[in-house]
Formats: sequence, C-alpha cells, structure tokens
Amino acid sequence: MLILAGTSVIAACSGDGSAFSRDSDPEQVVEGYIAAYNAQDIDRVMAFFAQDALFINGKERFEGAEAIRAEELLKFSVHAPGGEAYSISNLVVADNAVTWDHVFRGSAHTCVGTGNEVVVEDGKIVMFTFASAVCD
Repeated sequence: MLILAGTSVIAACSGDGSAFSRDSDPEQVVEGYIAAYNAQDIDRVMAFFAQDALFINGKERFEGAEAIRAEELLKFSVHAPGGEAYSISNLVVADNAVTWDHVFRGSAHTCVGTGNEVVVEDGKIVMFTFASAVCD
C-alpha cells in the first residue's frame, strides 16, 4: 500500500497568498490533492479543483468549487487527521485520467474503496468520481 505522507510539494502561494497548482501532470495533481487532504488544508485541497469541477460520490453530485468545498469539509470532520487519514494504492495513469484504490481511517471507522477516478485538465481536477467503499 502506498501512503503519501512525503509527496513532493506541488502547491505554492502566488503573490496574493492564494494556493495554486504548479504541475499539470495528472499523477502529481492526485498526489498533491491527497497530501493536502491529509493535512486537512481546505484551501490547498481546493487549489487542485477547477472552478466548475464535478465531484460524484455515489448518487450524490457536487457541482462547482463551492459545493465541493463543503463536501470536503464534511469529510474532514469524520476522518482522522495526522497524515494517514487517506492512503492510496494501485494508482494508474492513462492520459489525463487517474484511478486508484484507497483506505480512509476515521475516528469511528475504516473504509476501503476501489475505483476512484479523476480527470485532470490544465493541472486541475475537472471530474472526480469517488469509489464505492466498504466500512467496518
């Protein structure tokens, strides 16, 4: 299993202090997103999403950065902070699409999911389909 606690930094601050993604490589975008998620840094997480991105979680659809931000903050509230809340394995890159499996460790449960997928355009996630998961 790959745990991305020490991924390379691909988010930085622009002159106005806001975060932005410097790398358009889809694998680096995903790894940066995971690192930002594990740090529970919502501004850094959102720097990886396009303004009009679509996030699909089962039957729920979150369209646009504002809706995705709210969903990510909700997930922060149930997953353990500390660098290993979200670990990934089986990462596969095909053109601008990336798939992977995951383990979420939360305060009340652990969930294992297979088949996450993102599509990256111009260094930003434009579509994120979150894997189905089984929780204990």
